Amino acid sequence: MNKVKIYAGMTGEYEIIETNAPKEVIIEYIIACSNGTLPDDDPEKFFKQRGFYIDFLACQYDDLEIEYDYELDIYDYF
Repeated sequence: MNKVKIYAGMTGEYEIIETNAPKEVIIEYIIACSNGTLPDDDPEKFFKQRGFYIDFLACQYDDLEIEYDYELDIYDYF
């Protein structure tokens, strides 16, 4: 399992997820969120349909310090 920080560098928004999905699938998720093409607008369904586990651990509104394995900046994919 990897803990990944999905970060929007320009706005400072982020979410930290725990998943067994490879980086390529997480990038697909980032693009689907931005394009509005998530199935039923449901992030968990996106990962489950591909056979991966997902758990949302934190976002910028949480007062938690969670260590993560790597970070992806959504602005790198547009």
